[in-house]
Amino acid sequence: MESARIERICQEERDYHEACYEEYKLFEPGSWLHKPVRAVMETMALVTSSGGPITVLDLGCGVGRNSIPIASRLQGRGGKVVCVDILQSALNKLHEYGEHYGVRANLDLRLADLGDLAKTSSVNEKRKHGSPKPDIQIRLRGIPLGRSQILLSKRTCSAAQ
Repeated sequence: MESARIERICQEERDYHEACYEEYKLFEPGSWLHKPVRAVMETMALVTSSGGPITVLDLGCGVGRNSIPIASRLQGRGGKVVCVDILQSALNKLHEYGEHYGVRANLDLRLADLGDLAKTSSVNEKRKHGSPKPDIQIRLRGIPLGRSQILLSKRTCSAAQ
């Protein structure tokens, strides 16, 4: 019974997002899609000030409200944004927006239900000469992320199951 209720809620959430993505355009006033999350962009400003390539994983990326501006900041430095979403329609629009804003080459689009992704993480506390230095590896079904990389995550219905 609880499983059916959760699935109904998840479907309603997917339907809501599908409707928003159809009704509103990215970065146009009138919806929550009109600008990126301020805290995300402030964090990216700090991280990108050091230079060098960065890989950002945006879980629940939607149509690119955060992914597009992040990819724009990463242009010319070899960085990319791995964009993961449950809705193919969102990724299709993100592809279009990526082309429109000239950042498509910095976007790696992945269709996945976060609730189904197998997570493993390992922390290697040793380096040469036995000095402790964390080296964190996060793997999400074929998406390896190494040190000095950023993980953006949004609460999603599927992850709560």
